[in-house]
Amino acid sequence: MRIRNKVLRLLVMQLIVLTGSLTAQTDSLLYDFKKTPKTAGNISKLIKLSYQLVDYNVDSALNCAFQIQQITLPSNENELLCKVLINTGTIAKLSGKYDESNKYLFQALETAEKNNIITCKIISLYQIGDLNRCIGLLDLSLYYLYLSKNFAHKNNVSQKYPELYEHIGSTFYQLTEHTHPKFKLTKVPFQNEFNLEKSTPDVYLKLSKIYTDSAIILSELNNDNRTKLSCLNILGANYRQQRNYNTAIEYFNKAIQLANQINYKVDIPNYYINIARTYLDKKQYEKAIEIGLKAYQS
Repeated sequence: MRIRNKVLRLLVMQLIVLTGSLTAQTDSLLYDFKKTPKTAGNISKLIKLSYQLVDYNVDSALNCAFQIQQITLPSNENELLCKVLINTGTIAKLSGKYDESNKYLFQALETAEKNNIITCKIISLYQIGDLNRCIGLLDLSLYYLYLSKNFAHKNNVSQKYPELYEHIGSTFYQLTEHTHPKFKLTKVPFQNEFNLEKSTPDVYLKLSKIYTDSAIILSELNNDNRTKLSCLNILGANYRQQRNYNTAIEYFNKAIQLANQINYKVDIPNYYINIARTYLDKKQYEKAIEIGLKAYQS
């Protein structure tokens, strides 16, 4: 029991990992954001900088997103307006400000539908779906995710949105791992893959893997390494839940390898923590401590 408690204390240390490095990254991105003129012509760059900030300081990222919203746009720039609203809604979601996220994402969806902006409608729908996942409304999450998937399929652009499939895989995984409120929906449209009232955790786990595998393929086609990293992490958790511990560790290590390869190291401690937790599940406590120390040192 002493060893197990030591492992658990070590896992908590992830909360203070990389503090100095994160501060430096935040300062650098904020400097670039501040020196970029706040004009309509620079909005795409400003959105990119604000979203990059999410990984280092989500409050700063949200503040930047609000600054972007203050930029005056030409009256006919509906697609750009949608992108601004989606950016703010997505960052608000990641910061835990779910009411604000809901407001901005639905404003984006309304604008996209009114002006027939296909890309923004797809993204708005799947971000709303992921927002519902974050607050535990998993039936509503799947409802909006499948709406997005169906609309993308109708417009022959499904292959362009790996994040959509990653969000579906993540929601299915969450259905297997956590308790959730009683479903409000009895049927999710545009699918015959599962039944909310009758499907078992094993069904959801299989669907999680199918969609996450698809997201990995699409992320490679779209050079979307951030989504691929998330998928590798989900698959590792998927295999850990099946008690296929060696394969789980293999996927977490793949995430570490990719993160190092693309110099995207902010989540590496979390991948080590997941490996440590896997060894903890295997009751290999000394190994869990060893890997936990790597999380602290990485």
